[in-house]
Amino acid sequence: MRIIAGTELDELDIQGIEKGEPLSAVLARRMLLDRSRAPTSLAKRRLETLAYLAREVASRSASASPRTTTVGPLPASKTKAYFHAKFGILEDREGNRLAFIGSDNESAAGWRDNYEAFTVAKSWLPEVWQEMGAPLVDRFEALWNGQPEKAWQVVELPVAVRTT
Repeated sequence: MRIIAGTELDELDIQGIEKGEPLSAVLARRMLLDRSRAPTSLAKRRLETLAYLAREVASRSASASPRTTTVGPLPASKTKAYFHAKFGILEDREGNRLAFIGSDNESAAGWRDNYEAFTVAKSWLPEVWQEMGAPLVDRFEALWNGQPEKAWQVVELPVAVRTT
């Protein structure tokens, strides 16, 4: 399992990067800090679940942040952009794959007000996989391998974030 999650940077994070701190270290610090400041017990449970998956499932994680083409990552105070995509690819031991996109927002507004959608493509249905699954895999792989879509930067996080 591989996860790409959005991260908001602040001015201190950007200053660290400008002073030569590796982006992966800044993102790791930010994610660990965010986890300790989770505002509600539900948010803490969600973060604990992600931490469990990262620790117990064969997984790697990366963080995505908005950037300019010349300057690098942007602090949240200078952009409204956030990596909010929800898609992924799962594979079992037999090589069967699922690709998904969408979300089911579990917030009060999500249940009460939002229109949510979630789509899954199965590799064992070849026509569905070619039309829907393969393009999602290509998009995810491009992000993961440092060929992000316009104005995004994706960095794999160190083991410390995945095991804490």
